[in-house]
Amino acid sequence: MQNPAIPFIWSALAFAVGGYLIDADGTFLSILGGAFIVFALLAANSLNQSLANLKSSLVHLSGLVLLFAGVLLTNKVFTDAPMSHAVLGCAAPMFVVSVIRFFNWSRG
Repeated sequence: MQNPAIPFIWSALAFAVGGYLIDADGTFLSILGGAFIVFALLAANSLNQSLANLKSSLVHLSGLVLLFAGVLLTNKVFTDAPMSHAVLGCAAPMFVVSVIRFFNWSRG
């Protein structure tokens, strides 16, 4: 089992850079940003696998808290684009992991 910090950092960086590139002007940058988002989702799936022994309720709670705290911070404190993408990039991996856990639970 790997260290959960490694896929979290890769996923957070990829979400932040991908979101920033999608917001930038240009078709090529949007396509490149989409590729970063796909990589971030794959890293979040690896994060889910490394957090397999953690309780799902803790994962869901931390995902929701990080999501709402990230949105609140970007709306009230960090209004410039690079910093808001960085904050949401750090909040997105745990939210994606909680969504993966929910859909794995709902499938049975």
